[in-house]
Amino acid sequence: MKFMDFLIQEYCLSESSAKDYVGPFNRIVNRGIYKEENEMTPILKAAVEKEFPN
Repeated sequence: MKFMDFLIQEYCLSESSAKDYVGPFNRIVNRGIYKEENEMTPILKAAVEKEFPN
């Protein structure tokens, strides 16, 4: 299942709202911050906050 499909099904988002999350998520993956962890660790959270402060 694609991430966007997951967001739409799990959180009942519209397609346009789900697309708003897909871009930042792809940047996190492409920069090697997220490596398919199953939960948000303090290290992962700090890396995301450093890369995307807002």
